[in-house]
Amino acid sequence: MATSTASKLLLKGGTVLLHDEHDHVTGQRLDIAVEDGIIVQIEEDIAVSKDTKVLDCKDKIVSPGFVDTRMSPVMYRMPLIAPT
Repeated sequence: MATSTASKLLLKGGTVLLHDEHDHVTGQRLDIAVEDGIIVQIEEDIAVSKDTKVLDCKDKIVSPGFVDTRMSPVMYRMPLIAPT
């Protein structure tokens, strides 16, 4: 019997930030399946296999494809907004 050595991760139930072709962003409650560090599926209620590590992302924002949203060059061009 062969065993899988693939690393599987499921980010479950997070608010996923999706960009359309006009760069508009929407948040949708979705799951993200990752295998060996690559996103392989983004949709609602992905089935979980027993060899998948599951992270509960409820009440969390997930932004697939972003490396570090705090250090984006766009952030340096945005004006600072002081809290009121």
